[in-house]
Amino acid sequence: FGQRLRLRVSEAPWDHEQDASGNFVDVAAKNSETLAEECVQRIDDFLPYLPQILRGSQRQGFAFGYRVGQLAPEPRKIIGAALSALENINSKEANGIVLGGILAGVQGRDSALVADTLNRVSASERLRPHLVGLTRAIRLEEEDLDRIVALVLAGKLPLSDLQGLSNGRALDAIKSAKV
Repeated sequence: FGQRLRLRVSEAPWDHEQDASGNFVDVAAKNSETLAEECVQRIDDFLPYLPQILRGSQRQGFAFGYRVGQLAPEPRKIIGAALSALENINSKEANGIVLGGILAGVQGRDSALVADTLNRVSASERLRPHLVGLTRAIRLEEEDLDRIVALVLAGKLPLSDLQGLSNGRALDAIKSAKV
């Protein structure tokens, strides 16, 4: 899996094609999703490679992770392995985008697992720097924002980390009075 993960997830080329309808298709994302489908079927062979895709640039990390999250029969096992791997990677090298994709893919079928995971991340000094990025990857709910704000108020998360929620549409589902 190692080389294929590198070529289809980490260093995937920016590859798009135009289909018969004139729409552009992200070929690189499709290739990473196809590999994710195989990884889910051979989960025990895949898990040892998680550290490889949790560090450095992961061009198709979200697409890959999202598909893994959608299909994994035991997402708790994959998420647990990813959290353990992230804890052991130097924070300057670590990249949680694959895990963010997994959480987003799982959220529709097991939101309690996503909440448990984010609670674990917020409780761990080694994982906490990933909290805003992981939270941003999912459909945010008020409790997710409350978790982050509580850490900022307690001095356990820098206020500047909240900037990660200002880009895109991360806060769209939250009532404006709460934000």
